[in-house]
Amino acid sequence: MGKFDGFLICSDIDGTFSGKGDTIPVNKKAIEYFIKEGGKFTFATGRNADYLLNSEFHSIINAPACLLNGSIIYDYKEEKVLCEKRLPFSVKDFTQKVAKYHGSDMSITVYNGWEDSFVSTFTLEDIPDSILGSTPLKIVCRFSTVKDADEFKAFSLNEKLFENCYISKSWSVGVEFNSSEGTKGTAIEFIKNYLRDIHIAVGIGDYENDIPMLISADLGVSVGNGLDEVKAVSDVVVKRNDEYAVKDLIEILNEQRK
Repeated sequence: MGKFDGFLICSDIDGTFSGKGDTIPVNKKAIEYFIKEGGKFTFATGRNADYLLNSEFHSIINAPACLLNGSIIYDYKEEKVLCEKRLPFSVKDFTQKVAKYHGSDMSITVYNGWEDSFVSTFTLEDIPDSILGSTPLKIVCRFSTVKDADEFKAFSLNEKLFENCYISKSWSVGVEFNSSEGTKGTAIEFIKNYLRDIHIAVGIGDYENDIPMLISADLGVSVGNGLDEVKAVSDVVVKRNDEYAVKDLIEILNEQRK
């Protein structure tokens, strides 16, 4: 019987698991110990399935992963999608609505599937009809400045078309649109229920798109470099990502299990 039987950790990647220098290998070693002691570990990321095939990530995943901020739950062991949540509108509906926004230049990335081959980036004016008619998993709008991104997010939050969306930022100049039923929060709940034997689900992150996960988790954890609003909804604040935040979390859990 392992020390971490019944524990699940869902970790954000950028700004949380990854960082400068030897951050990833040090965190990875700590996770290998966590798994050896019976724990389940996976990532909750805004990225697609292909990204996690990198050995530095894939080799330590032993639970279904949250992709595209929760729009997809993917089982790497079975190589199949367990859950899929699409936006409640088409790309055409989206472009017609945001055309009213008169900010700076904006690029739009449309995620229509869980692999990189289903991801396309356009300007507002050059989206082909084949994409306009689709109902995507996620849309990301990128800007040249933080001010432009913040203004566009404020504009979007006031639009009725987006009432059933979770609108967030996962970095300073990008605004992301997910179904309100497909967030990192709904993902950690799904994974916990899917695994059945989890009694403590831990979520760790640093940015806006992590907030639903930290609220839904049994233990919500912010890294030391997390936004103030992320820390505000967290139960625990650990070290900064470059100071091996995930390793610090596992050491805290380990101490509590003695």
